[in-house]
Amino acid sequence: MINRDLILKKISEPSFPPSKTRELARKLSVSENEYPAFRRIIKEMVKDGLLLRLRGGKYAPVSSMGCGVGIFYAQKSGGGLIVKEEGGMALRINTQLPYQLLHGDKVLYRISKSNGRDLLPQVKIVDILYRPGVTLVGRYRIQNGRMSFEPDDDRYPSNIPIDFDKSISAVNGQKVVAHIDSSGESLPSLQCRITEILGFPGDPHLDIEALIRTYGLSHKFPPEVEKEIQGIPSRITQAVKINREDYRRITTITIDPDTAKDFDDAISIRILENGSYELGVHIADVSHYVQRGSALDTEALLRGTSVYPVDRVIPMLPEKLSNELCSLRPDVDRLTMSCIMIINPRGNIVSSRLVDSIIHSKARLTYNQVQKHFDTGEGFSKKGEIALALNSMLKLSKLMREQRFKRGSLDFDLPEPLIKLDDLGRVTDISAYPRYDSHRLIEEFMLAANVEVARFALSRGLPILFRVHEKPDKEKIENFAENLKEFGYRFSFKGEITPMKLQRIIATVEGKPEERLINELLLRSMKKALYQPHNIGHFALGFPVYTHFTSPIRRYPDLLVHRILKQFIQGKFAKKDLDDYRESLDKIGEICSEREKISEEVERESVKVKTIQYVQDRIGHVFKGVISGIIASGFFVKLEGLFIDGLVRYSDLFDDYYAFDQAHHRAVGRRGGAIYRLGDAIEVLIKRVDLDNYRMDLLIANQPPSRKPGRKSRK
Repeated sequence: MINRDLILKKISEPSFPPSKTRELARKLSVSENEYPAFRRIIKEMVKDGLLLRLRGGKYAPVSSMGCGVGIFYAQKSGGGLIVKEEGGMALRINTQLPYQLLHGDKVLYRISKSNGRDLLPQVKIVDILYRPGVTLVGRYRIQNGRMSFEPDDDRYPSNIPIDFDKSISAVNGQKVVAHIDSSGESLPSLQCRITEILGFPGDPHLDIEALIRTYGLSHKFPPEVEKEIQGIPSRITQAVKINREDYRRITTITIDPDTAKDFDDAISIRILENGSYELGVHIADVSHYVQRGSALDTEALLRGTSVYPVDRVIPMLPEKLSNELCSLRPDVDRLTMSCIMIINPRGNIVSSRLVDSIIHSKARLTYNQVQKHFDTGEGFSKKGEIALALNSMLKLSKLMREQRFKRGSLDFDLPEPLIKLDDLGRVTDISAYPRYDSHRLIEEFMLAANVEVARFALSRGLPILFRVHEKPDKEKIENFAENLKEFGYRFSFKGEITPMKLQRIIATVEGKPEERLINELLLRSMKKALYQPHNIGHFALGFPVYTHFTSPIRRYPDLLVHRILKQFIQGKFAKKDLDDYRESLDKIGEICSEREKISEEVERESVKVKTIQYVQDRIGHVFKGVISGIIASGFFVKLEGLFIDGLVRYSDLFDDYYAFDQAHHRAVGRRGGAIYRLGDAIEVLIKRVDLDNYRMDLLIANQPPSRKPGRKSRK
């Protein structure tokens, strides 16, 4: 039977000349019945970069033409790079880009000679092999009677023609959603179709809507998911309660933010006769409701996680589950999976077990409520069950935290933005989220449960997704050490890089003006945590094994871990299940890691959107800030209390001509020798705000508006 391996082997023979499809079929003895499938395989091989279609419709193997396949990444400054599909170094394009070329296109390239001045190899685009479909947000434009789409993302052409036969009508200047269809071997002329009208710029809600569309997110669930949800019983039957450990008489509570609706974790504590603690971490039993392979399960995997832009939640699961049946509300029975830990008086876990359970939460508490109790003793009866439980929990969490840091765990403790909006979606205040002992208490207990679940699975050979974090690259840490020298700190990273070494840096800068920036620089030097079925430990937390178990309402990996554990605990884990999971976990881990990345980008961009709206009304105002980055054209300043960076351009510095000293991470005046360094405190005023691209330009405050020194005449 004809297949791509056979075709590639034959066509790659030195004596085999480039041939048309029919000629190829004849030489490969392809029958008339096989010919339609053969043509499809040839087209797929062109799309995948295995074959090259030459002039005259002839095909040849890409390898014989000295070509490679990669993805084109447009740069906002113009031009672009090719990232090879097989990985490795990026390649710079050294010729004018084809008009049709778009960010994200799969291309065929040929490496050309380097000019000796560029660090990156240079290439010429030979052909565009495939264009993935892309959804963009931008403005509908009418200029000189011609209508076009102007994307907000400036990696794309500034004016894209519109296919009016497939578009809805819009008004000049409106924000719209446009789609460019995917295409394969023969690219049609570049066009887009307008699929949705968002409204006119100026609506405070519009930018978040635009952001959600850009990333392809949706509040709506498919009809088949809604149908499944309707069939889920709202009451817990007696039959379901059988064979579950009953914690309904134990004082169990939830602690969450003021605005939370999806309570997926509850905690309980008992003091044992020997002075040890029995800590219960009870997690919503989402896997009871979301069956493997169901429409709900498929949609949850596609979403991967709930997303939290500043003004809304885009849930992984429909509200009937996330906010109702699975939410551990007070005064109602709820199904849970519990990790029950015995912890000695020094804060070390002695033993643990995992059980199917049922709870009846006694109280829905908030971080603010609990912290008020810790600070003042008020809020609950001093000898009441909730007050006594909270006091024991605080004591235990501090012991556990102390033990964790002794083992080398890192805590960057970076502030996160809290943005308050009015009913119209306008920003009324920006501040840092408070970080209380009540937050650390929950964090400590959840970390402990995640570790114990991971140990349980690993010791029994169960296939699960681990939460892994590799140690940082030596080169990046050495670059970080060079940055530290600019602040007057000298740390040696000879030998193995360990969490303990990095922990000493965090401790050294604690409380210093540069603490936040140094912690951010260190965080940028670290690798990204991922989901995968192969355990390599978690470097930053200092754990030899770790997983995510405690948030199945909003994270798919947690739901999957629950499902696998439940099957094992109930004795329903067959060899076929084992094989199925082992075969699929790599791909599921990739999907979940990618969806997490997208979620973080959306949340980060939503903060930027709202902050830019906030500072738009403050052009000309002066702010304190810190230099957070230095590039060839200027330096970035992070505004104090606003969690946003703006650019001070060298061309806007009037006292001198400045150059970027890359080796020392600073900008130096060529004549006067003035220096701007990372971490320098500085006052700036807002010069200009770009609402479309969420950027702003800054000026040094109180700078005399004098001209730069003139150049000496050459004689």
